[in-house]
Amino acid sequence: MTLGGTASNFNDFVGNWDRDDYYKFTLTSDSVLDLKLTGLTANAYVRLLDSTGAWITGSFNDGIVDETIQEVL
Repeated sequence: MTLGGTASNFNDFVGNWDRDDYYKFTLTSDSVLDLKLTGLTANAYVRLLDSTGAWITGSFNDGIVDETIQEVL
């Protein structure tokens, strides 16, 4: 997916049978990523990986707390 200057929203499920979800996006220029994982009903974490799968940053709050990442890419 290619993201532009406007917000994009995605809805999905993460639970016992679907523990990992991956989203791949392409940036066409330097950008600021403002990622929010909200509406949680159980604990979840979010990680940002580069194109090789290497870890860039993440949000690892315990409990039913929104997860956020703000990163200059």
